[in-house]
Amino acid sequence: MARAEELSKSQQEGITKIKSELATLDKQIRPLVSLLVDPDIDSSAKKTVSRQIGELEQRREQLNGAMGLVAEVATETTERLGRAVRQALDEARALLSSVSSPAEFNRFVARFVGPIVVGGDGSIQQKTPVGMLSHPTGDIAGGGFEPPTSGL
Repeated sequence: MARAEELSKSQQEGITKIKSELATLDKQIRPLVSLLVDPDIDSSAKKTVSRQIGELEQRREQLNGAMGLVAEVATETTERLGRAVRQALDEARALLSSVSSPAEFNRFVARFVGPIVVGGDGSIQQKTPVGMLSHPTGDIAGGGFEPPTSGL
C-alpha cells in the first residue's frame, strides 16, 4: 500500500506539473492570437507571431501526450498492483486454510500480518518494531502456545 501511495503521489505531481505548464502556455498564446487579428500589425510580424503560436501549440501537443502517458502508466501500475494483491490474498487464503496448529498460525500471522499486540480487552493492534525488539513474543496472537525457541 505504501508503494501504491508513492506511485499515486508521483503521478499526481506529474499531472499537476503538466496542467500548470498547459495553463502557462494558454496564457502565452492568448495575447499572440490577438496580435494576429490586429489590423495594425504588418504581415511579416504576423508570420513571426504565427510561428511562435505554432511552436507553443506543438509544446501543448507534447504535454497532452505526456498526460496521456502518465494516465497509461497509472493504469498499468494499478493493474500490476491489483494482480500482486490478488496473488498475495490467494496465497494467504490457501495458507490459512491449511493452518492446523498454533505454530502454523503464528507463522501465518508473522508472514501476512506482521507483529501484533493483543490487548487485555481482546483488541488487536499492529506492533511497530522498536530497535532490537522487532520480534516480541509474549503478546503475539498464539504466544505462549509454543516454546519461545520454536521456529528458530
